[in-house]
Amino acid sequence: LSKRKLSSKRLKGSKSDLPISHGIWKIMLSDAPDGSSMVIATPTWEMGEDGYMSQVWLTFTESQLIVNSSSDIDPNADHSGIRINDGDLIPFSRIDGKNTGVIEGKWLDSLSSGGVMDIYMGFFPDRKQRSGTYKSDVVLDGLSRVVPTYRRINN
Repeated sequence: LSKRKLSSKRLKGSKSDLPISHGIWKIMLSDAPDGSSMVIATPTWEMGEDGYMSQVWLTFTESQLIVNSSSDIDPNADHSGIRINDGDLIPFSRIDGKNTGVIEGKWLDSLSSGGVMDIYMGFFPDRKQRSGTYKSDVVLDGLSRVVPTYRRINN
């Protein structure tokens, strides 16, 4: 898989300019439970299928990668988690409040090198008929500029 060279030139702006957007990525002030004052976030998109549809969006901090869902996430769905650039499946560290899949760790460097992140989740664990595990993906290339900007502003 050949990677094209991505620009890591920081975006213009400071904390007073937030939110700062670049493609689908937005650096914004946060009410994150881990106390971080800023996050990198995406808009929502649909994931799933008829009857098992959810709105999902991403929120990243220096120490967490969070997959948010408008529907309850099935913690027992087969092979749920994320995969970065066809690497190994990284399972969720935990599901917070039924609709937030959290992966602990320092992921921003690998995410900012671009490529694609695949997300695997099932929804509605309380239903008799359990959902399958659905896959959705997000292109990471814009993070090559967003992450260095986030770190500059957040320090």
